[in-house]
Amino acid sequence: MLLIPVVALVGLSFLTLVEPSTPSSAWERIGPRNIFDDKFNRGESGTLADAASPVGNPNLIYSGGSNNGASSGILKSLDMGVTWHTASNGLYDTRVYGVYIVPDDPDGSHVFAGTPSGIYESVDGAGSWRYLAETGRFGLARSFRNGTIDGEQYVFVGTSAGIATVAVGGGAWNLIPSPKGAWNTPMSVALDGSTSVVAGCLGGVVWLGTIRNATSADFTELPAITCAVVAINPNDKSHFLYSNATGWQTWESTDGGRTVHNLHHPTGSFYVAIDRQGWYYTGAEAGAYRSMDRGKTWQAYVVQMVSRANYTNNRVPHDFQRISLDFAGDGVAFPSDQGLFIKPSGTALALVNACGNMSNNIAITVAVSAGADEPFLVLTIWDWAPVASWDAGKHWPATPCAYWDAPGTCDGAPSAVGEGGAVYALGTSNHVVMLHYHNIYHSSHGGKNMTHVVLPSSANDHSSVLQYTRASGSRYEPAGDVFTVMTMAPSDAADGHDGHDVDDDDKGFLKYMVYGEQRDVREGGPWTASTAADTAKYVLKSDDFGTTWSWIVFPPHLQSVTVLAVDPTNAAVLYAVAPACIATSADKGATWSPCMSAPGLTGSFTSLVVKDAQVMLVLRNADVPLRTRDGGRTWAPLASCANVSSAAHTRAASYSWTGKTLVLHGRDNSAPARGANAAYVWKSRDDGDTWTDETGDLVTMAPNEGVWFHDDFYLTSSGEGILVRRNFDA
Repeated sequence: MLLIPVVALVGLSFLTLVEPSTPSSAWERIGPRNIFDDKFNRGESGTLADAASPVGNPNLIYSGGSNNGASSGILKSLDMGVTWHTASNGLYDTRVYGVYIVPDDPDGSHVFAGTPSGIYESVDGAGSWRYLAETGRFGLARSFRNGTIDGEQYVFVGTSAGIATVAVGGGAWNLIPSPKGAWNTPMSVALDGSTSVVAGCLGGVVWLGTIRNATSADFTELPAITCAVVAINPNDKSHFLYSNATGWQTWESTDGGRTVHNLHHPTGSFYVAIDRQGWYYTGAEAGAYRSMDRGKTWQAYVVQMVSRANYTNNRVPHDFQRISLDFAGDGVAFPSDQGLFIKPSGTALALVNACGNMSNNIAITVAVSAGADEPFLVLTIWDWAPVASWDAGKHWPATPCAYWDAPGTCDGAPSAVGEGGAVYALGTSNHVVMLHYHNIYHSSHGGKNMTHVVLPSSANDHSSVLQYTRASGSRYEPAGDVFTVMTMAPSDAADGHDGHDVDDDDKGFLKYMVYGEQRDVREGGPWTASTAADTAKYVLKSDDFGTTWSWIVFPPHLQSVTVLAVDPTNAAVLYAVAPACIATSADKGATWSPCMSAPGLTGSFTSLVVKDAQVMLVLRNADVPLRTRDGGRTWAPLASCANVSSAAHTRAASYSWTGKTLVLHGRDNSAPARGANAAYVWKSRDDGDTWTDETGDLVTMAPNEGVWFHDDFYLTSSGEGILVRRNFDA
């Protein structure tokens, strides 16, 4: 551990910077996993972009994800998806778009991973990874396929710049330039004698290309055939399927594009594929389908689950992200936003659920409350409606309208909330508040038995952070007052207007989707958010732990406010932070002071972290934080944070419940380019004078929110779900 003294820019005190050093102890990954709590651990998980398995060994699987900002790294299973572990040592760009096993390796140990930075290679079964710097010029490497050039086996990679090529036996990487833009959808390949024909949807239309050598192809544009995804028959270069760009219908051509016809797929489709035996496949939010008779009839694949509470959930709809052909030889895998599923043997329609213990969701915010016998965890999440665990993360049975308070009902659940939003717990009180646009849910039972309040339809109540004042004598138990920043059209309500309660049993306005990503299907319904061009900023507040709500407009000098802050030792003061202003209120947001003016208080402010009335930190855009130790009278740069304060860094900070420990976390978007991990977590026991690097074995490039519960520090992430460090305040 390297300690470097640096002189503070204000005063003569010395600060000490602890450089990132050997990773500390491992983070505990607590899910959500096995969502729906399947009794055989065959529930669901988070987003994946691709999957690969070697010929003849379906037990060995590599997978990874990148959708919606996820960065899961490589996940590896040795038992066909029952158990998974991260395998990303040396994989610094963990946004995985494509996975490929080199076909001449019978053990499946030679693997490529496609990322926005280019291609990484492993020759030891993902035990370690090496960045192939020569592939950086290709840009994002999205999809891998087996190819042939003059009878020699090649690897083809669809990239931003075109088709990257390398001989399976090794050699230099080359590029066949794209005829029109990036290869943004999966590449498809057919064999034509001793060479390959590729198909892609480039610039919104179908392109076909006959590969001539490692650097050139004869491309043909089919401008009349607009597409989202195209898939060529691997056995017939003149035969392809495509999903059209409007209506998401499935179409076919059997004559190289001279004529096309609609296959009348029963639902909308996006991804399409043809396997080597001639079966057709589609994948989209409506589900995965197959046809064994060249599109005359279609059958839906289903994922079957039975929870420990004997609740049956047989699902067709999932948000599928790809159709991975040549899986374990002649198999097919379906990566989705809800995990990995594999085509069963024969003509069966029940997909093999290969999610196992995978913990790879895009976790946004987590509310940790005392619960009953064990803490309750309620999570807002992307690609799912909210989920919950009633036993500290051991099991995840709860999703709205599937099983929250009881199986098969929406009762007590946040059933108007789909993907996104934010949720907060108030100390150990079991008060939980969930926010999503103009919806607010409150629970006094740790997340169960929720009640619903609806704000005017233009309201956005979840884009800031919820703050609560503390009870006298406690740094973490709530006093009852709750605040956040709300954006809303002034025409929607006058100051002080109240939200109204809603009976969620009126389900006429909602289409309930028990698998997540819920969507309201009636415009103008009471749960439908509207978009207003003219908006203002309001203090959204409750004085009864989040049960009822009112609001009041911020004054003009705070109309750019982004976040509020409270002093855990003084419930009488409320802070508002705007990029160029910090102000205070002594009457719960009714009136505000002018912007603070003090020596050293300069820059573009993003948040305020308050330890007590004397010690506070201001985080700033592209600059080191500021700190005061005299109640805000003077401020000095916290030079110990210089290494995480460039424009490439994000920063968030929080004090533990005791106030003894300060955590700073975020990401460095420039780190992968120099061979370093993007995520960082630093801990200080002296208010930021010195730091220890606690990043440990984090894989994600996107750590999200950090929250404390007693001595434990919980960190949500995009790609690794919820992580926790126990006794972090000890």
